[in-house]
Amino acid sequence: MLQLRIELLSPLCPASGLDRPGIVDRDIVFDSLGLPYLPARRVKGVLREVYGAVFHGLKNLPQSPPLPHPDSAFGRIGQPRSGPIVFRSAVLSSAPEISPWLAAFLARDPAGERRARVMNAFCEIRRQTAMNRESGGPDTDTLRATRTLRTGLVFLADLELPRDPSLVWALALAAAALRSMGSSRNRGLGEVSCTLLSNGADLTHAALDALSSQGFQAPALPQSPAPAARPAPPATSGAVELRFELTLQQPAVFPSLRGDPNTVASQDYIPGSVIHGAIASRFLDNSGFGPEFQRLFTSSAVSFSNAYPVVAAKPLLPVPHAIRKSKDPTSGFLDLTRELSGPGIARLGGFCDFASLTTANILYHSEVPQSLHYHHDRAANPLLQRAVGVEKAAAFGLDPELAGTLFSYQSIDAGQTFTGSVRGPADLLASLVKLVDDGDTLRLGRSKTAQYGGHAAWRWTTQTPGPAIGADTSDFTVVLTAPLSTFNDRGHPCARFPVDELAAELSNPGLTLIKQFSRAEWHGGYLAHQRFPRQQIPALSPGTVLVFHSDRPLTAKALKSAASKNYGVRREQGFGSIEIVPRNTLTLDRIAAGARRSQLSAAPPSPASQEFSDRLFTESVEILARRHADGIASRLTGPLPAKSLLHRLLKMLLAAPSPQDFQNQLDRLRPRARQQLEKCRGADGKLLQILAESPRVIASRVAEEEFRMGDWKPDLPAGRPPVDDRVGTLFLSELLYRAAKRSAKESKNG
Repeated sequence: MLQLRIELLSPLCPASGLDRPGIVDRDIVFDSLGLPYLPARRVKGVLREVYGAVFHGLKNLPQSPPLPHPDSAFGRIGQPRSGPIVFRSAVLSSAPEISPWLAAFLARDPAGERRARVMNAFCEIRRQTAMNRESGGPDTDTLRATRTLRTGLVFLADLELPRDPSLVWALALAAAALRSMGSSRNRGLGEVSCTLLSNGADLTHAALDALSSQGFQAPALPQSPAPAARPAPPATSGAVELRFELTLQQPAVFPSLRGDPNTVASQDYIPGSVIHGAIASRFLDNSGFGPEFQRLFTSSAVSFSNAYPVVAAKPLLPVPHAIRKSKDPTSGFLDLTRELSGPGIARLGGFCDFASLTTANILYHSEVPQSLHYHHDRAANPLLQRAVGVEKAAAFGLDPELAGTLFSYQSIDAGQTFTGSVRGPADLLASLVKLVDDGDTLRLGRSKTAQYGGHAAWRWTTQTPGPAIGADTSDFTVVLTAPLSTFNDRGHPCARFPVDELAAELSNPGLTLIKQFSRAEWHGGYLAHQRFPRQQIPALSPGTVLVFHSDRPLTAKALKSAASKNYGVRREQGFGSIEIVPRNTLTLDRIAAGARRSQLSAAPPSPASQEFSDRLFTESVEILARRHADGIASRLTGPLPAKSLLHRLLKMLLAAPSPQDFQNQLDRLRPRARQQLEKCRGADGKLLQILAESPRVIASRVAEEEFRMGDWKPDLPAGRPPVDDRVGTLFLSELLYRAAKRSAKESKNG
């Protein structure tokens, strides 16, 4: 496995583009568990920048290895294919070990307080201000707080690339040249040390040694894993269906036409066109263009469906548009196929378990988690080091297209599983299953080589039976499970259901559309091989409900056969797939259950997770100790000791080599000082008695309270970890500091 190892030699700010009001003005990126990471687009961008300098500096040297051009190694905007090197986001070196425990730890804290503690464990907040050159003081409204990663953290980024030695040497030399990254890297932040590793071996130092000795040889690259067993081709003749699952290991972006010019909004499912294109590209790489390619991918004989989420081992489908939710939370949901629309209802998006909806009359609702990430394209002038935008391009003498821009990507979160199907003749599917093995990784969507692309793990699954059709019926409901578009009488695409196509499949022209609950949406795309956008077409959205009546009863076999077909245009990309319910109502109960998601159980502790959990517990104890000290200081009664005395005690406490030395110094206080401490009382006794208590006893008492009240027992299998005297010293120092502030305030007011 090839990896980039990035060690922080100074605080680093991989900015997220967001702030947290009242906490920081410039925040960094975290994952869902609160662990920081370095986005792959940032890593790729800085490596491309430094590699450009390396390439142009070494290309004329006789001892330089044959290095690829930066555009060949990292790709270029507008090319029909992405660059050969695939970057994944750099995660903490301990993240694989602590993530399972951390997921269970955070699942028991819906308020999010624990996630904030995890974030603080790796970060610190730095503050800065702009100075006024005339007055020498800070300018008004210029104080800013920036969250940074702590020095010493180590991140690892997995890489995928062809077995090409020149690419490996290019990456190794680029890693050696990388010295800084992140925001404010010209102002003291972001110093890093980067090396390229191959199964733990350092290729960067090997490349530098070879450069000085002119001894470049092919590096020892990791072997590719053996392919998994292929699924058996369909044994039957005629049209069949194969199902598959895709598990996203990275975020993925599947662009839709929503959003604004600077935002790429993503679909909340994997479009069939994306899967169709990914497998077609794999076929072209292996076999090239020919009649077999046309039969598989352009003849509409094989249809690739959209892949929808799987929750608790149940495949989900888009919620039918006839299902509405009441704005009154006590009223549940309404099924408009059998109930009149009432006041105070709203549309319900997301996905549901269609089998439970049509058989058990229960709606299990779920939504796909998505995130918004901010990015920027820096101006062409390297001296600017930022995007200046079209508005300020002229001020910097730049062409507007080269001024850079800020933009954002909405992406589907990693870790989710989606399922879909491939329909077609058995002989064609027998050829198709040879293209993708179980465990193969597909790169899908936009920005596939850096941070996104899903890195979806493919798995062939067994067929899932659709809704039971039951007895013959004259009334039935059609629910679209994919967009559907067709042509009108003038040959233009339109969002209309092709009733005539359905009637032809049922051999019954006497179909009457009774009710329809639909929404229209627009679909586009991009033809990479032509570098041209696809024509945008209107379509009925997934979840559209159409209620039909037939002039004669229809057999269950006929309805099932009709439900296995696709209708309209772009069938090969999954458009026009339907489900048929053999009645004119979805029969949804008003009381519906919530989404069924599997609950996380506590993972077996690893050494790294045990160390991290002990660290989190200790920090929680320190926070509780500060709170207790603040509470005691605010409730002190009687005359407060002099501020000078309290500050002197605080200095003695912090300078004492051991807690016992501080106790000895308390015993040697002058009578007047002791008298001041004895007259001031707290809830637990005299202030002198509180200060004289052993820090070890204080630490143990506070730790036991946090362990019990914070419900740490399920998260610490080894029991409460020991807490050192530092917690007790922290408690006493906080108490003295707060008491001194209060004493100074009362002296000023009195």
